[in-house]
Amino acid sequence: MTWGENYLPLLENGPVSLTLQHINKKNDKITGYSHFYFLTLQEGGLEYWQEVQENTKPDGTVFTRKQTRFRKTDGSPVFYHEIDFRKDYEIRNVFENNQIISKLRSKTRTDEVRQPLTPDIVPFEHIVLFLRQNLPKLMHEKHLNVTLYMPALILELEDQGLPSSWSNVGVVIEMEKKLKVSTPKGNMDAIQILIQPSSILLRSLLPASHARFRFLLSEQFPHYPLGFEEGNTRHQLTDLQLK
Repeated sequence: MTWGENYLPLLENGPVSLTLQHINKKNDKITGYSHFYFLTLQEGGLEYWQEVQENTKPDGTVFTRKQTRFRKTDGSPVFYHEIDFRKDYEIRNVFENNQIISKLRSKTRTDEVRQPLTPDIVPFEHIVLFLRQNLPKLMHEKHLNVTLYMPALILELEDQGLPSSWSNVGVVIEMEKKLKVSTPKGNMDAIQILIQPSSILLRSLLPASHARFRFLLSEQFPHYPLGFEEGNTRHQLTDLQLK
């Protein structure tokens, strides 16, 4: 079995596009937007799914662009590319031979890391797909334990004199509650999910933006992403275009 091939039903039934508004939780100020587009394309005689994400300031200026490509035949990932225009760093993940080859670039350094794709590893860039895929299991078992591979942390950790191995973070995924959420498509039954490091020590040492995350997914398949929280920012769904 190709790693990630069970994402195919989600890619086939996912939205065409969606937009999340960024809101500062302390003062309710709008700080930006995340725009997601889900495309199909052909290249070299092969067909792919491609997810494009652009994070923008309120005035529309793009400050982060992310692209993830999957094979259309089985939903397995091909590559992930992220560039942050504010911090001037770049991440490129290539998936091959059951490993992720991560090439990292910042203002001061470059690095290359190879991460084996074992069954317990979830690349952070795929966490929403993973949660959508495993929501029925999570609703039944109430919590799951996985290891998040977070390549964006590697350069940050090294700059702080911390081991780069901490970019592999053992986390517990907990189903917090069921609730109804108002969306552009009307009210939806939703599940709120909390993700945080399994280690209490690690929770205190990691940057706040990497220590705790909350996600909202629609309870009904294909479990659309409805919201997200990290640090002081709440991401709220403002547009959802379906097939």
